[in-house]
Amino acid sequence: MILKEIESKLKEVEKAVYYGLADERSKWNYIVFSRQKARCSQNKTGDTMYYSVAIVRENYIEEGIEGKIIKKLEEIPGMKRAQNDISYSYVKKPNTNVVIEVAEIIFCKAVKI
Repeated sequence: MILKEIESKLKEVEKAVYYGLADERSKWNYIVFSRQKARCSQNKTGDTMYYSVAIVRENYIEEGIEGKIIKKLEEIPGMKRAQNDISYSYVKKPNTNVVIEVAEIIFCKAVKI
């Protein structure tokens, strides 16, 4: 199953990996992945599935982790980085002055119907 493959590859980069949402008890340094959307192909022989990978870190994301994640996930047959940019967003950790940086990378994989 593709979700297990994604999880396994991400765990080669980071121990704390969650699907959908992080465990509310988890610290703020983890990766969350999820399905983003399915796009029907023009020839109707398959779909393209899109997956989101979010790197969440207190203060800042260490340099190079985005490349490691891209490299690992592209080891999955047919998986590739989508044409989207890596997007960054910032939130304040509740009840603190600590900034949380989040980087989102989108991947896609063709699937047969």
